[in-house]
Amino acid sequence: MPDSAARHRIIVADDHPVFRDGIRRIVQGVVPAAMIHQASTFDEVLDHARNGSAPDVFVLDLLFPGFELGSGPIDWMFLV
Repeated sequence: MPDSAARHRIIVADDHPVFRDGIRRIVQGVVPAAMIHQASTFDEVLDHARNGSAPDVFVLDLLFPGFELGSGPIDWMFLV
């Protein structure tokens, strides 16, 4: 694994803790050196996204309570 993998910042967000932990484990297995943040609310997603360097990847439940596509700061990720 290249050294640059240590700089990958990933946010895993879901309101179901067992599912969120399972996704985190899968991501950690694929990118072992990544810094993975977990969020259980949409406000936590925004806090993680605003603090420090910008995340490289969001793994986000699209039916997440409090999240509405077209309503805010992370809409850009759906334009790619």
